[in-house]
Amino acid sequence: MNPRFLVVLLILCLGSSLRAQHVLAIKDGDVTRVVVGARDMSPVVLLDGKRHTMRVDRFGFGKGGEYLPYLVTVRNLDVKRSSRGLKGSPINREFHLYCDLETAYRLDDVYMVVTTENDISDTGIFLFEVGNLEPREPKPFSVVVPTDQRAIPGHFRLFLFMDGKELLRSGMPKDVIESALEHMVRERIRGVADAAAAPLVGPQPEYPKALKREKLAGSATLAFTVDERGVVTGATVARASRAEFGEAALAVIGEWRFLPKVVGGQPVACRVEMPFDFPAPGR
Repeated sequence: MNPRFLVVLLILCLGSSLRAQHVLAIKDGDVTRVVVGARDMSPVVLLDGKRHTMRVDRFGFGKGGEYLPYLVTVRNLDVKRSSRGLKGSPINREFHLYCDLETAYRLDDVYMVVTTENDISDTGIFLFEVGNLEPREPKPFSVVVPTDQRAIPGHFRLFLFMDGKELLRSGMPKDVIESALEHMVRERIRGVADAAAAPLVGPQPEYPKALKREKLAGSATLAFTVDERGVVTGATVARASRAEFGEAALAVIGEWRFLPKVVGGQPVACRVEMPFDFPAPGR
């Protein structure tokens, strides 16, 4: 990544009706534009429905929008600031960040926002392009960029985004993640009179490692209850072409979230069967 200076923290008002999720924006003349991506450390916005890279050094970071329901795990996170002194004056101040990112989903054009503040209230925002994340493939991510902040104690916050919406991530309080998913479910069944249960989000199972040498295609069907909140309980294998496929499906079904069955405008629990297919791995 090409180094650029630390951008100044500028909080923009993005509307009191928006929820507690975060959104990154820029000022383009008199227009506030939501950042939907990143190229290197430059924001990408939509202009006339097309993506354009903007060259700006001031961002607004506020509240708004809805989380994307995809969880990204952040491991081995290491963040620090460094500087070298010359005759009592620090030079070569740098911001360092390293982590491994992993998810069960295919995510395209992910970008990271890091807000920083030290003990003398120097504040700033970094925007970094992360790129694509492949299912269950850890991606190392590392940057070193110049900063105006002094290398003294402080704190930072890390956020991940895709298409202008914040992703769920490890390290977030469990009640925040649960509240976000419950909000998604409520909004999608609001005003619905009657409907069958339907998947909202969930990862595909991993092909069983024990069968990779055989390169078999397979299938498994699970039976489970979807409760009034769309949570999966009581999952069992109804049938499977091989036991390993059933075990692989069971391993991920707890991560799925459903829209519950609706009867007379009210969500109700119901029993569901759901098939999973396992294509033969490539030779």
